[in-house]
Amino acid sequence: MKPRPPAKPIRYGGHFEPPALGADVTPVPVAGPGHLTFTDEGLALEGFEPAGMGLRGAGYLLAVLLVAGGVTALRTFVLPDLPMWLVGVVAGVLGIVLYRRLLAGAPHRAEAPVALTYAYADVVDARRDLRDEGLVVIRVLQGKARGALHFRPAMGADALRAQLERRGVKVK
Repeated sequence: MKPRPPAKPIRYGGHFEPPALGADVTPVPVAGPGHLTFTDEGLALEGFEPAGMGLRGAGYLLAVLLVAGGVTALRTFVLPDLPMWLVGVVAGVLGIVLYRRLLAGAPHRAEAPVALTYAYADVVDARRDLRDEGLVVIRVLQGKARGALHFRPAMGADALRAQLERRGVKVK
């Protein structure tokens, strides 16, 4: 099906919610409140620059290493008789607490607005996020690299996916 540009701009408000770590495609650096607009030129977006997106991913990995190293050192040097199931529980609780603490705070920088436009031919596909039904992951081309927009539309994910499908975007 050949993409059809809209007769008039159609705008979807919502929130961009990039993950701390990209699973298969690097998240496009846009976060916080914003909107997607279907225009004659393509898919336009407005949002904000994420607050420390790369640092959050590095912080998550650092938290995992600190928890694993700390619990291992505790069991090896301080409490060698500690049962392994208790070590796992302590590591899990500490990991969750550190991860939640890492994600606390503003996810975007209000002083750094972002505005991008992707031609419909550069919108590869769209799918629902496996972890969250209300989140739509839109994969786009940025030159030769691929990126992913993680967008939670205020009007619901189904309406946005249907609009993308009408524009010739493959929806999974």
